[in-house]
Amino acid sequence: MKFNSIQFKLTLIIVLGFLVTTFLVQFIVGHNMTSAINLGQEAEYGEKLQTVLQTIQNNHNRLQKTGMVSTYQEDFQNLTLRQLRQTYLQPSNKNLAPFIVDAAGQLLLRPLDAAADSGGNSKTLIQQTQKTLGDSFTFSVPGEGEVWCVSRVFEPWGWTVGYLVPLEVKYQMANQLSRILWLVFGGVTLLVVSLLVWAVRVQLRPIAILTEISAEMAQGNLERQIPTGRRDEIGILADHFNRMQFAIKQNIESLQSSEENLRTTLDSLCDAVIATDPELRITRMNPVAEKLTGWSVGDALGQPLETIFQIVNEETRKTVANPAKEVLAQGKVVALSDNTLLIAKNGREHLISDTAAPILNADQQLLGVVLVFRDVTEEKDLQEQLLQIRKMETIGQLAGGVAHDFNNMLGGIIGAAGLLKRRLPEDQKNTKFLGMILESAERAADLTAKLLTFSRKQTVSSTPVDAHLALRNALSLLENTVDRSIRVTSDFGADLSTVVGDSTQLQNAFLNLCINAAHAMPEGGELSIFTRTLELDEFFCENSSFDLEPGPYLEFEFRDNGCGIPTAQLKRIFEPFYTTKKPGHGTGLGLSAVLGTVQAHKGAVTVYSEVGTGTAFRVLLPLIEAEIQAVAPLSRPRSGSGLILIADDEPVMRATAGAILEDLGYQVLLAENGLVGLELFRQKGDEIDLVLLDMVMPEMNGRDCFAEIRKIDSNAQVLLSSGFTQTKDLEDLHAAGLAGFIRKPYRAVDLSQKVADAMRTDGKATIL
Repeated sequence: MKFNSIQFKLTLIIVLGFLVTTFLVQFIVGHNMTSAINLGQEAEYGEKLQTVLQTIQNNHNRLQKTGMVSTYQEDFQNLTLRQLRQTYLQPSNKNLAPFIVDAAGQLLLRPLDAAADSGGNSKTLIQQTQKTLGDSFTFSVPGEGEVWCVSRVFEPWGWTVGYLVPLEVKYQMANQLSRILWLVFGGVTLLVVSLLVWAVRVQLRPIAILTEISAEMAQGNLERQIPTGRRDEIGILADHFNRMQFAIKQNIESLQSSEENLRTTLDSLCDAVIATDPELRITRMNPVAEKLTGWSVGDALGQPLETIFQIVNEETRKTVANPAKEVLAQGKVVALSDNTLLIAKNGREHLISDTAAPILNADQQLLGVVLVFRDVTEEKDLQEQLLQIRKMETIGQLAGGVAHDFNNMLGGIIGAAGLLKRRLPEDQKNTKFLGMILESAERAADLTAKLLTFSRKQTVSSTPVDAHLALRNALSLLENTVDRSIRVTSDFGADLSTVVGDSTQLQNAFLNLCINAAHAMPEGGELSIFTRTLELDEFFCENSSFDLEPGPYLEFEFRDNGCGIPTAQLKRIFEPFYTTKKPGHGTGLGLSAVLGTVQAHKGAVTVYSEVGTGTAFRVLLPLIEAEIQAVAPLSRPRSGSGLILIADDEPVMRATAGAILEDLGYQVLLAENGLVGLELFRQKGDEIDLVLLDMVMPEMNGRDCFAEIRKIDSNAQVLLSSGFTQTKDLEDLHAAGLAGFIRKPYRAVDLSQKVADAMRTDGKATIL
């Protein structure tokens, strides 16, 4: 039995209760017995004293009758003493003999016991008797213990008569009763303790089992139960305990399930989650939070939030106030600013978006703070790209509109100059001036082409071309352009070089990259150009910012050792009209035209640069397996015959196209818009061999006019022209029977070729 067990404590309490009861009963019984004995002894010895005093009184009365009191008083006193000795001083009653003390303090009669007869005791007796003046008292006799004395005074003679009774004699009955009670209560207590121990062991055994099982429960064992065969209170308690144990087990399983669901949910989130207690110490982290902070859950638990979640301002690099503290202060959701950087344990930086919220229970008491944050670096880059795309689309619309009007003007200039060149006699001055006009117009057309390429409005020919040949042509032009202090080297390492696209646009893009590299080396340097083939997988294409398809690609690398491009400028180098050159030294359209050309060819262009080291541009173009058929360009316009309807809202383009075609032998009808052209076709459709429509016209545009013409005559041959149109804009028109398309500003050679092709085919000519 353990000292701290309920069995021991209960047994001890009962035993102590019996002991206290025994002492209490003993005290009460002893007190009452003592009082009763005192009263009885007072009465008994009072009667005895009265008998002794009566004997003395009788002798005193006889003395009085003699009439000679003083003469015979001593004799009568001695006679009285002899009578009292004979009567009371017997050996059998030595402890009950009276004593007499005279007025002078002399002991006249004393008990026969040795203790009371000693001189010292007699003196003590006399002194105590004189003090009490005939009353009862108790005094100590050395070697004998306490003695009780009761006395009376006989006034006529001055005698004090009393009895001496040892206390053990006086309280003999009380002492015997006390011993009996001790024996009785001791036996009862022993019996009760024995029965109690048995009862505790038998009756409280389930409680002991309950204690043992509760200890196991504290260690996590919820499988063991208490036997419930009894129907008393202990059995009911055991049954309730078993039910409680089952309920706890269910609650634990529910909590474990909830905890698992919570953990699974948090682990499945794409956002990082950190939870804290009210003291802002980490209590929970999900894997995303581990990845972003660089801390494992095991190392982070219990750590202060500021140790794990270190944030600074992206621009100033100053520490940002932790939002969790503001949540504790205000009790509401708090969000971080958009330019907050999270510094991970390994030093990596993540631009994050963060929200901190209080964790409240059902009583709205604050249990902690939860932070939900995510890495928005890519999102911000995408937003910037989207903004850039929208800006480029806006500028592209502007460029397209400018190019449309500009192309019409250039068309008039180039067309008129070409007609003059054919009609004027051969003259050195005329040829020189016409050459200047055509060269200036061609340069202006090239600038317009760059605008259209950047805005992706220019149509890309979908024919197989040799990209290596386009690069060689660009390098040939570069030889006469760059400074001799710049050394150009090339390594055509790619074994395949056929791509689908426009050779002229690719040549211009390569030339722009080479010129851009040359400008980065004003003091001279080396431009290295490499090509190679590589295979792009699906993962690379999905994670690229360009629209790429998995497959073989041709890579061009243009590497210079020039001044390099600062990081702040790298993000803007492909923006239209952005340039770091001095006014008059660049339009800012070179790299934007490169980007437009590469994207139009379904490729990608990237740049890497270090200030003071150099820059490397890499261009990726999708490869195809096809043979390239060389087409010899026309050196002179082709003549022809037939009636051609020209509908164009620009008078210059209308007059120029009409003059070129008439000069080539064709007859023409001119219309200033689509409605007028449609009306002319209704009137003379049977005579018209070909219709040349501008795409963009007031009243009725070229697309609608084409549809109405095909309704009138499903076999009508129609040729569309525009300064900017994408191939996808013409797909449905080709399907509907469009004969062809020519890009403005067109030259006499190109126009004659397109007209001849359209008039000799079934209306499905290709686009130059």
